[in-house]
Amino acid sequence: EEEEKSVNTVPSERTPGLTGERIVAQRADVLHREVHTRASAIPVNNKITVLFSAPLVYEDVNIGLCPINSLDHELEREILWQVFKEASRDIDLSFDCATMKRLLAHMTVGCTCLHFSGHGHKSHLTFEDGRGGMHWLAVNILRDVISRNAQGGSAPFKFVFVSACHSLLAGETFVRAGVPHVVCCQQESQLMNSAALAFTRAFYLALAIGRTVRDSFEIGRQAVACSPSVPSPETEMKKFLLLPEGGDHEYAVFNAEAVQEWPRVKPESTGPHEMGGAASVPRRSSLMRRSVIKSSSRHVHAGGGSGIPTDHHLPSPPQGFLGREVDMYKLLNAVLEKRFVNLVGPVGMGRSSLAAALCHYVHDRKQDMNIDDIFYVRADEARRNHPLSAILVQLHKQLVTAGRTMPLPPSYDMDDVSSAVLKALQGKRSLVVLDRIEV
Repeated sequence: EEEEKSVNTVPSERTPGLTGERIVAQRADVLHREVHTRASAIPVNNKITVLFSAPLVYEDVNIGLCPINSLDHELEREILWQVFKEASRDIDLSFDCATMKRLLAHMTVGCTCLHFSGHGHKSHLTFEDGRGGMHWLAVNILRDVISRNAQGGSAPFKFVFVSACHSLLAGETFVRAGVPHVVCCQQESQLMNSAALAFTRAFYLALAIGRTVRDSFEIGRQAVACSPSVPSPETEMKKFLLLPEGGDHEYAVFNAEAVQEWPRVKPESTGPHEMGGAASVPRRSSLMRRSVIKSSSRHVHAGGGSGIPTDHHLPSPPQGFLGREVDMYKLLNAVLEKRFVNLVGPVGMGRSSLAAALCHYVHDRKQDMNIDDIFYVRADEARRNHPLSAILVQLHKQLVTAGRTMPLPPSYDMDDVSSAVLKALQGKRSLVVLDRIEV
């Protein structure tokens, strides 16, 4: 069976006064009138922000911590990256984790479009809480947050795509907050991944080259109907909705010039969110990795921090790493709360795999978790008799690569290495992982 983008759980607190009934035609007319006068005031900046939500657990009052199966966000990310590369337009594409902190940051900076991808729920958006847990974001709170960040009486986004099943209520909430164009899924429907990916690919390609929202939506639905990999394609295509129903969607969200090569990096970029026609290069090795953009003269890091890539020191994510979400959540919170964490257990239980998986999870959320860099040092088997010296030398090499210290002179002793390492780490919030060493 295909994976469904849904979490069939109920948050402990219900949103008062909000129900999951389908929008009728009269209600759609009201929503359209509410946003019609505000739509034209939103500035064009040809920027899209993609927020991925991948919490590890949610808490049940009776059971305790419950694991959450992960969605294939990396595949969706790759598709979006390839779509905008094929379109070759001067459009900024950025990826981030779906927390309230990051949503507020992007609303403040400003972007044309917002794409949310996560598990669906009938009355909430499933955000992350910044510590690996689920944040049940009630739609009334979401509406208030967006309304209070209105710019000149209009919503901060011209277009929102809610890539989750059971997302009608969330879509309606964005409309009530003033967003003139919203794509979502019927409230009672489970959405198959293959249908969502087929729609996303076709929809964004049309939107990026300047087609209207209405045209792009119909092109996306036809792509679902014609896809050989989608079961019951006629049924699946009808699950996608364009809100407000009956609204004027003959509007081109993007008005971007064609570029010879995409992504394009502005030569005077001053921060991770100031890239022209730029995007994080997708890699299958890490879930939702906000990785490195290469240009002829510099690297731009889309995940914050120093701007110099350090992720190449991380080990490859463990293959077939399933069913350890609760362990990862507990380890993550220990790391965030304490300065020193010792991960212990019998040989073969997967301590190294757990540590590696956690590093990749944290790497994608460094800015949100206030972590500057991650350094992963694995003890050399051949130098087990001198583990401290071996680890310090490796760590120093990584710090040199990260631009945090200078190379050692030809003749040095361990005091020189220790002093250089401590000085390089001083004043920074770094996660240093020492693997295969007993303390």
